Amino acid sequence: MRKNKKALIFMGLIVALMLCVCLAACGGGDYIEKNAKKLSAYTIEAGFDDSSKILSAVMVFDFYNNTDNSFTELKFHLYPNAYRKDASLPVVDELTRSKAYKNGFSYGDIKIDSAKSGEKAVAYVVEGTDCDILTVPLDAEVFPQQNARVEIVFEVSLANIWHRLGYGNNTINIGNWYPQLCVFKDGAWLTDPYYSNGDPFVSEMANYSVALTAHKDFMIASSGVPSSTENKENDNVRTVYTAQSVRDFAFVMSPKFKKASATVGSTTVNYFYFSDAEYEQSVSTAAKALEYFNSTFGKYPYSKLDVAETDFCYGGMEYPCLVMITSGMEKRSYETAIIHEIAHQWWYGLVGNDQVREAYLDEGLAEYSTLMFYRAHPDYQVDAAQMLADTTKQFNTFIKIVGNYNNDTDTSMNRALNEFESQQQYTYMTYLKGMIMFGQVNEVMGDKKFEAALRKYFDTCKLKLATKDDMLACFEKSYGANISNLFNTFINGEDKTIK
Repeated sequence: MRKNKKALIFMGLIVALMLCVCLAACGGGDYIEKNAKKLSAYTIEAGFDDSSKILSAVMVFDFYNNTDNSFTELKFHLYPNAYRKDASLPVVDELTRSKAYKNGFSYGDIKIDSAKSGEKAVAYVVEGTDCDILTVPLDAEVFPQQNARVEIVFEVSLANIWHRLGYGNNTINIGNWYPQLCVFKDGAWLTDPYYSNGDPFVSEMANYSVALTAHKDFMIASSGVPSSTENKENDNVRTVYTAQSVRDFAFVMSPKFKKASATVGSTTVNYFYFSDAEYEQSVSTAAKALEYFNSTFGKYPYSKLDVAETDFCYGGMEYPCLVMITSGMEKRSYETAIIHEIAHQWWYGLVGNDQVREAYLDEGLAEYSTLMFYRAHPDYQVDAAQMLADTTKQFNTFIKIVGNYNNDTDTSMNRALNEFESQQQYTYMTYLKGMIMFGQVNEVMGDKKFEAALRKYFDTCKLKLATKDDMLACFEKSYGANISNLFNTFINGEDKTIK
């Protein structure tokens, strides 16, 4: 049975490869399409078996070497292996386990069946902290501006976990599920493992053509635009999704989904829900957030944005053109999560950053972007100034308690995820302190120059992996004076408490 399934997947992959040559994807603006011409591309043919919760796939990866280095091998993240029973790093911290494993502990993994470079089978290696890095040798050295093709056959088993990758009682979340190329930076591959703190991902832009065959009862939210659909045997449906110039590709599936939609300019906002009684308000909030961020930061360039109510253990999770929102939160928290995760379409999605080493760049800015939304929308009855004051008080209380217990506490923000002592410390230093930092910078610069700095940051760094220095340069140019010292006081943890 497995062999027959993989044979069908392989035939579908050939069709998908032909389609991806001619299909426009995820409806981007001119700069998205222009950027897409010099990117690597993933073409994936996948089939999902709901009874076993197994995703079987063939992936063809067309590597475009846009670096100044040559390569004899490529390295890929195998994030699903973080869900293995014997993984040395847990995917959730101890305080979150009861929210994640609601039906008891469950495990999953990714198995690599074979790999090819060009037409040649190659001896791949699975290594890394938790068997989470795949090394594929190339049949010929690839020099700058050259291409190479790799084929990987794999199978993902899903755990019963309320997380980015796994299934709950209502949804199946398929995030960080395929072999994803590691980022090559400063002469080395970034091979960070799956830390439970934060979002342990760093990825470059790429193009995607993903064909998913699943039972017809599933409604699917995704990072891509459906470009073709066909009925298959056993009541399955095969849908091809395409996306240009995005950092990742994810799905959320459920037979319980209903859908409500709104239009913002040239973008369709789709809200997938299964228990949200106030779904009209939720889709309205999503549309208003998109509209506000469009006008404040720069235009969202894709033709659709999917927002999905999900079984998840945190407040939400961002992916390109798709956000997951945790079901069951009280109304204000749910609404705030929608706004925060949509802000990530700018800060992470379009303006990328190293989420392992500089997480505050996207999380802190997404938090402050949420505050900006509330300040601009008084009809939501959220006092933005009070929100910032309450956050400052909460942060200082945390520092006082932890500082008294430990005699001191590190308040620096420029740490790798594994250098934070806990998920709680990570949250306070990245989200809360990040919001406070941007709030104080906003106060010093004034609204006009602050918003001009955000637009410049977006225009200068979109489609790239930005750094702290990139951001500071944009803010200083917009302000016309030194603002880096204020930023660095926060980032380096020079002040223990904040006034």
